[in-house]
Amino acid sequence: MTTSPIIVTGGRFGLGARLDELDAAAALLAREAAALAEESARLLALAVHPALLGAEAAATVAAVEHGALGDLARIVGLVADVEQGLVRVAGPGGGIAESGSLLALAGAVGGAVAAYRAAEAGASAAVRTGQAQVDLAVGAALPVLTAVALLAPDGRSGASDWLDEAVREQPWLVDAAVGGADELLRSVTTGGAGLALATTWVVAGRPWPADAEGALALARALAARGGYLGESGRPPDVALEPARTVTAPRGVADLARDEVDLGRDDDPGRLAVVHVRHADGSSAWVVELPGTQTWAPMAGDNPFDATTDVLAMLRLHGDVTAAAGTALDEAMRRAGRQGADDPVLLVGHSQGGIIAAQLAADPEFTRTHNVTHVVTMGSPVARMPLPSGIRVLSLEHDVDPVPRLDGRPNPDTASWTTVTRDVADLVPAATAAHDCRLYTATAELVDRSAAAGTDPSLADWAASAAPFLGAGAGAEVTAVHVRRSGKQAPAY
Repeated sequence: MTTSPIIVTGGRFGLGARLDELDAAAALLAREAAALAEESARLLALAVHPALLGAEAAATVAAVEHGALGDLARIVGLVADVEQGLVRVAGPGGGIAESGSLLALAGAVGGAVAAYRAAEAGASAAVRTGQAQVDLAVGAALPVLTAVALLAPDGRSGASDWLDEAVREQPWLVDAAVGGADELLRSVTTGGAGLALATTWVVAGRPWPADAEGALALARALAARGGYLGESGRPPDVALEPARTVTAPRGVADLARDEVDLGRDDDPGRLAVVHVRHADGSSAWVVELPGTQTWAPMAGDNPFDATTDVLAMLRLHGDVTAAAGTALDEAMRRAGRQGADDPVLLVGHSQGGIIAAQLAADPEFTRTHNVTHVVTMGSPVARMPLPSGIRVLSLEHDVDPVPRLDGRPNPDTASWTTVTRDVADLVPAATAAHDCRLYTATAELVDRSAAAGTDPSLADWAASAAPFLGAGAGAEVTAVHVRRSGKQAPAY
């Protein structure tokens, strides 16, 4: 028996979805039990209803008057049979008992689900209690390790190489580092470090952060005072090339190949909009967003940079989110589909996946765009509040540190499917696991599994994404060049 190199969690056939279905089933059983009990009560009331007893008395009088006592006996017997039948169907041995059984079954199912969730929560709490100390120790070392990695010449040194390899061998270190940052920040707050707490108000006009996300917001506010990690606030320059005919994407691997192309060093600063045309005249749209292309801390011409990374992790809109909306609207207008309710799939690698999830979670964007699907590759998106009506597929490599940067696993729900692949033996260091070409190979495994039906959640997701992947009669792609119209960061 061959073991699959990918692990699938969530989706329509994931554990979370099954527990939700059991909860729904328990509620349905309870409603049916109540309805059966109510109907049984009505039948029992009918057995002693005055109209039935009155009919029996009237029949007796009529039989006596006409001397038809034999008919009387038959009528009385018939009425008695009806009454007994009603009691038998609806009484303690019938409907009432059945409603009680249904109610008991509903309670058993609901109780089992509650017990499982309580046990899981208890186990998780116990693990977190012990893990907090480990997280705190790793978190305390995090500033030193980060400084070593960032200050080394060209971002490399013996120490940073060691750290890269250590994360490949022990990927949980990233989770512990994120959790440790939270623990450190909370310990300062609860410990009453007045100088640190007061300094943040004086320098940044912000309170001391309670978690890693708050620390990132504080760091951005401080950096912005020096002209870093900020944008001008003016709309970006968005230039669309003429649409050209291409083959419609046939699967997730084709989306990943497009991501590799968007990340080319010789043509940076691009996103793409794919228009999938169907034979019946309907359309579907794919917005493709690349990963980070420059790590310079000061915002430059190319917005696919560290500034956008920080904005996206804080769920703040910037030049890239604005450009994506503008590009999609203009491509739809050119195709004569402006204002149409065409389905939209948002896809991205690394930073692009964060932007895709951010747009899908934005009520303003989804109010004017029918986002139905999101695909992320190597992106930390677990904290994004994505609506349950949007089908999400997340590809993650177990030793890739980037999707772990939000410090939590993706939700296990019917609408969110996560594919994890063990690539530790395929890469020399953790950062190599983030390569989009390796995610393309993982996407090929996903496509094969979905086509073969070996994993029901993947097959179900692929079926739901048919309007975008392989079902179209043709497609056109529009390359979109994005540039910032201003580089000076505003004061925060």
